[in-house]
Amino acid sequence: MINHLVRRRLRTVPAHIPTPSYACTGKVGPSLMSDWSKAYPHDDDTIEKLRIAGSLAREMLDLTCSLAEPGITTNEIDAMVHDAIIQRGAYPAPLNYMGFPKSICASNNDELCHGIPNDKVLEKGDLISFDVSLFYNGVFGDNCATILVGGGTCDLLETTQKSLETAVQAVGPGINLTVIGDTIQRIADAQGFGVNRQFCGHGIGTIFHAPPLVQHYRNHDSFILQPGHVFTIEPILTENGTLGFITDSDGWTVRTKSGERAAQFEHMVLITPHGRDILTTVK
Repeated sequence: MINHLVRRRLRTVPAHIPTPSYACTGKVGPSLMSDWSKAYPHDDDTIEKLRIAGSLAREMLDLTCSLAEPGITTNEIDAMVHDAIIQRGAYPAPLNYMGFPKSICASNNDELCHGIPNDKVLEKGDLISFDVSLFYNGVFGDNCATILVGGGTCDLLETTQKSLETAVQAVGPGINLTVIGDTIQRIADAQGFGVNRQFCGHGIGTIFHAPPLVQHYRNHDSFILQPGHVFTIEPILTENGTLGFITDSDGWTVRTKSGERAAQFEHMVLITPHGRDILTTVK
């Protein structure tokens, strides 16, 4: 396997832009994602900040996808999106998170997630997922989409997006978190696709990855959603239904063990008194 060149020097961020706690050190506190007792509903002020951050994250995701044409590299896309994020006064959340060296994640073809942008030229027909997240006004925005380079679509892409959209519509106040995994698994099974079990959604707010842990496959969780909960739903589906994965020597890029392609979509979701709102939409 050839690992294409990854430039490791971190991109610069102007000193006036507020940064998350890990920006300088790369150190992140202990994970609380499985401690549901700490999955607190957010107050109105934080929710409004999350709406703004989510909308900005979606704007940056749309920009990222629009740049992915045959002949460009993901490293070039990363540079342009990095500049766009800081021009809006935000910090690209992946940058130096546990040492991650780039400002977006770009996962191509058989890569499940956490792909490091590199100098490999994109080709027509590549199936690539972009995970774009940022830190703005003290909170995080986080979303992901998969596209075919050069345009078009495929069953895997469409089914993954459908599974996300259907799961979003299934949640609401008083609903058990298990409905997410049930919904996504049912839609994937109907098309013969696999649902990755290792990488999950998460609560989000002033902390990037917070409780509750959101599993995308059938499970026995017992967490009941309440108004004010904000979390991501971000299923990864694989083409032939196999579930094995490997991590590249870069320590980040995760790919399917069988070499089959993968797709991912992600939204930030707010539980409201009467249903749910998608926060990762452009205002």
